[in-house]
Amino acid sequence: MYQVIVCDLDGTLLDTNYHINEYTKKILKKVVMEKNIHLIIATGRNYIDAKKVLNEIGVSGFIISCNGSEIYNKEKNKIFNCYINEKTTYRLCKIAYLEKEITTQIYYNNKWYVQNYFVHNPKLQASFSMKRIGYKPIFFKNKPVNKVFFTSNNKNKLKKLEKQIHQELHSQIESFFSSNYCLEITEKLVTKGTALEFISKKCLYIPLEKFMSFGDGMNDKSMLSISGKSFIMKNADPILKKKLPNIEIIESNKNNGVAVCIKRYFL
Repeated sequence: MYQVIVCDLDGTLLDTNYHINEYTKKILKKVVMEKNIHLIIATGRNYIDAKKVLNEIGVSGFIISCNGSEIYNKEKNKIFNCYINEKTTYRLCKIAYLEKEITTQIYYNNKWYVQNYFVHNPKLQASFSMKRIGYKPIFFKNKPVNKVFFTSNNKNKLKKLEKQIHQELHSQIESFFSSNYCLEITEKLVTKGTALEFISKKCLYIPLEKFMSFGDGMNDKSMLSISGKSFIMKNADPILKKKLPNIEIIESNKNNGVAVCIKRYFL
């Protein structure tokens, strides 16, 4: 039997309005409280937004934030961090700074910095707890950060940017598309998968074979690949489905896919 449930947020646990609905809250709370299952939220979002979701469910759990750059335990203490180094950060915050169709965004010290205020997804934007702060590149000259991400409605430009970043910084960073319009960068070897390995070995002492994971984006691939049982959302990135052809596809986030699946296995 599985002992740990791991859920991505956007496109997975959250619905199409970027909320966690009452049915999903009820199922997760019941499983955690009555079946003694450990819950891990694994997200590209910052800690503040992830904590808000746990509070809404009404349970304690681990939080993997910013795609693995930080890990928090059930007592809400930070137990791990690995940030993009200062030199790489400075290059990343400048690399597309003058590009009008791309927004450079940075999570640093539980604050959200942006190079412009364009909103690519109004519904998603409204779901965030933090307010955006404009920045100048010089501000990040000597600062390590959680993650840098680039958003644009022009995916071709994001792909070209990813290629440029890899040419310059491939030995120092990880990159993945969490959605069609969002390219995310973390420090080398910082992924949701390495964060799960840390929790498995250093905190819960439960083998990954006992983990059940849910995801929809390429930033979920690392954790889906190593968990004992994994599920990909119907609404997931087609590239993820192609990369992991043997993983079961479940209902979409619009139709409570995670909650329905968890009920089937645990209740």
